[in-house]
Amino acid sequence: MLCLGHRPGAGFRGFLRKVSCFIKTLKACHQIASEVQRMKSRVIDISKGHQRYHDRYGTLEQGSSSRSIGLNTACHDYRGDALLLHEFELAGIDKPKSQLIRWLVHEDPRLKVLSVSGMGRLGKTTLVKKAFDDVVVKNHFQSHVWITVSESFKIEVLLKDIIKKLFEELEQPVPRGMDNMDTNSLKAIINAFLQQNRKTFMENSCPSHLEGLSKAILNRCEGLPLAIVAISGLLSTKDKSSVDEWDNIYRSLGAEL
Repeated sequence: MLCLGHRPGAGFRGFLRKVSCFIKTLKACHQIASEVQRMKSRVIDISKGHQRYHDRYGTLEQGSSSRSIGLNTACHDYRGDALLLHEFELAGIDKPKSQLIRWLVHEDPRLKVLSVSGMGRLGKTTLVKKAFDDVVVKNHFQSHVWITVSESFKIEVLLKDIIKKLFEELEQPVPRGMDNMDTNSLKAIINAFLQQNRKTFMENSCPSHLEGLSKAILNRCEGLPLAIVAISGLLSTKDKSSVDEWDNIYRSLGAEL
């Protein structure tokens, strides 16, 4: 008879080692599964972004311009996809975002242009969008709009996009006949919009007791640039602590226009 011996407790320690290895393996599998799920979600987001661009540019009419369309589609503008990135996916975004916000809200009467440059796929568009959407920036400006300028663009399309978003922000109808306007007419509308804001309220904020009348007067102007400029110049000379003078002007607009 062959007798095999073993040390007391060896079987139990072996069992514990197996349990420990199993737990470590299970934890690693869970981490891998979580990472796979995160990657799947990211792929879905990117797929939706590509589908959006396909819906926009893939249905353009074919014909003599088909080659040009093919080239434009091939030269994909990744700035739209960059907006799909979550903030936590950009390492070190907080510091440049804070600096950008400080530049934006710095009190300076002069017009400013802030440029963010760098090699492709660094997250420039995402950084700028995060600063644009920040509550500090939103509260600082009376109006602000976001537009994307592609490599091949038409100035008329950009101006119309700006005008639509400015008026949508104020919940106002866009000027009549805008789709048929040329570049100079579109610029006149934007200049009139900015001039109205600058002349009427120098502190760049409308008193709460005049907000309703301001919107009503703007509605009465029906998007006519000359009317907006003329009436805003008149309102800038009126007492802003009382609604009486403003109300009188509003009531007289029907006959004047």
